[in-house]
Amino acid sequence: MNFPPAIIGLSSYYQEAKWGSWERQASLVPTSYLNSISGCGAIPIILPPYSESKPPIQEIERVIQAIDALVLIGGDDYGINKYRDFYELTLCEAAINKGLSILAICRGHQLLNVVCGGSLYTHIPDVVGHTRHQPAPGHFHENLVEIVEDSRLSSILGERSLVKCSHHQAIDRLGDGLRVVANFEDGIIEAVEITGDQFVIGVQWHPEEGDDKRLFEALIESTRN
Repeated sequence: MNFPPAIIGLSSYYQEAKWGSWERQASLVPTSYLNSISGCGAIPIILPPYSESKPPIQEIERVIQAIDALVLIGGDDYGINKYRDFYELTLCEAAINKGLSILAICRGHQLLNVVCGGSLYTHIPDVVGHTRHQPAPGHFHENLVEIVEDSRLSSILGERSLVKCSHHQAIDRLGDGLRVVANFEDGIIEAVEITGDQFVIGVQWHPEEGDDKRLFEALIESTRN
């Protein structure tokens, strides 16, 4: 059966950017996310944050109705961004309530946990005593994660995977309705899933970097079920 291309919404963030002779605030999504989705045959749609801290919930629900799945992208996790934080928290909650498929990446993985009532370690080197999760801001470190055998994630990636990490925060107390499905050797939670049949996976690493696009393929495939 031929399916129409899935429409995948991606969260984004405001950032000062330069192009040509211009320097302006822009809504940004790294092209690695866009290429990962379009390369798997789906249509990526950028969802910009609202310019107000509390956009109307009915507008967010209308956005959710217009997409087939949601990707909560990574980004800077230092400090509070009232526009992005409120929008993405509300977007994530609305997507869960609608039964939408969600892939939450790095900062998005942490945000998913917060939506479900969990908490975060604010600086994990203080907890684990090393910087293997982020050798320096803006740099990746490859870590081998162990994946729970009877999980949705293991059906996609197998029982272990070498992944690219760049984060200094991580899940502390697990949110309600979530299940831990991958850990690093130091005990830091590297992936979660929502319990039940809904495709909701949060990964602390960056699957958009590199050639392995199985998580994006699985997200898109879930929209056809």
